Amino acid sequence: MKLTSLFFVSSLFITAQAGIFSHRAADSDASTLDNNNDKDSKPGVVDKKLDYKLTFKVPYLYNGTIPFWSTGGDTIKAADRIRLSPSVPGTKGWIWSDLANDYADWMVDMNFRISGNQVHGGRGMAFWYTKDKLLEGPIFGAQDQWDGLSIWFDSANPKTHTPTVMVFLNDGQFSFASAGVDPTKRALATCSMDYRNPNDYVKMRLTYKANTLTLMMDPTSQGMNFKPCFQYSGISLPTGYHFGVTAASHNPADDHDVLSFETYQLNPPQKVVDQKRPLEDEKTEKGEGFTELTEEQQKKIEETEFEVRRLREQAGEAKVQEETIATMGVLFDTERRILETLQINQLQLEAIGAPTPEQVLSGNFEQIKLGQQQQQSTSSGVSVDHLKTETQLVIKRLEQQSNQHEQQLRDIQDTMSRMEKLIQAMDNRMTLHTNNLQGKLSEITKDSAEAKGTMSTLIQYVLYACGLQACVGLAIYIYYKLRVEKNEKKFL
Repeated sequence: MKLTSLFFVSSLFITAQAGIFSHRAADSDASTLDNNNDKDSKPGVVDKKLDYKLTFKVPYLYNGTIPFWSTGGDTIKAADRIRLSPSVPGTKGWIWSDLANDYADWMVDMNFRISGNQVHGGRGMAFWYTKDKLLEGPIFGAQDQWDGLSIWFDSANPKTHTPTVMVFLNDGQFSFASAGVDPTKRALATCSMDYRNPNDYVKMRLTYKANTLTLMMDPTSQGMNFKPCFQYSGISLPTGYHFGVTAASHNPADDHDVLSFETYQLNPPQKVVDQKRPLEDEKTEKGEGFTELTEEQQKKIEETEFEVRRLREQAGEAKVQEETIATMGVLFDTERRILETLQINQLQLEAIGAPTPEQVLSGNFEQIKLGQQQQQSTSSGVSVDHLKTETQLVIKRLEQQSNQHEQQLRDIQDTMSRMEKLIQAMDNRMTLHTNNLQGKLSEITKDSAEAKGTMSTLIQYVLYACGLQACVGLAIYIYYKLRVEKNEKKFL
């Protein structure tokens, strides 16, 4: 009876779960279809075409140069990045497109990385769309008084001390590097975004369409989650201008890397030449006119498309069924374990005298009162009073042992205090002995110094006496030689 009821409940739970999974699968399919329809019908989606001449990405170099682009300053052209300004104070670098942009509506995707070891940034980099390629100067490595658009990625903002993006337009007359000029007051738009020291790189998407400039950035997920930075309308950016990126490092310095720069034409014109049908040229050469597909061929194509669609739907349903079956298996295994646990608990209860489930359902059992329980415990040889007595004895023993431990700890503490006093007394005695020895050593040193002075004086006297004796002996010898020679001459 227990097993029947449990399996009945399990089957109901599994059926409900299967219904939930089927509804979720249907909802997911419906939502996917709606998203696809919305994507196809969304008016904001535009066509774009990559212009490879206004683009550079890995691999950058061809015969040691970047095709259609020029670099200069302290730029380092590596295999996986273009480092405009390394982490060396005072360095500047730039890269400019040799060809001008001829598109009225365009989009630029740029991947870059600004990184450093210091807390605050070491200046930053700038994106340019100007009439001429700029020379080296004070505006993030480019000259002042430019003609065109400039977007500053200032990682060392002196006001906020946070990475900031600022947009500027200039007609070539205003100087942003002049003394006392606050560039933030002439910015068209600004936004704060933490693009310094990213995990991989920062993706920037700049779009210019219908005189509206829009900047989106993604510093965390490589273009999967763009965040709006600014959108400014009423901007007139003419064609024929050049794209460029510059960077500069102050002290402390950062590394400023550009990983890719891709330029797209928005809403490119459609091709005039229609796509030719298969075998159209061959039939034209033979003088035959190209006919449309027959009804039989169209029917075969439709049947093939229907079969492909049906197979795809079956594959999707099979995936949902596999997930449902796996989930049901997990639920069944969990319920089986719960049932085994309940059976073990029931056996344990029956072992201590509890009624069986059949007896509980039929009402065929007697409820034992408290007095009967005491009698049963007495008949079994163990009474409640005896247990209380034993418990009290055990508690008393534990209290006695704890008191003994506390007394032992106090004795140990007293012994340690006496040892500390003895060690301090010995330390004082050692200090006295050391002082006495130092005094005696100083006296001995003085005596030895005096003895050394006396000995040196005595040695000097001995040396003087020896020198005097040598002089006297030499004089006697000379006198003797002269006397002998004089006598010899007389004798001759």
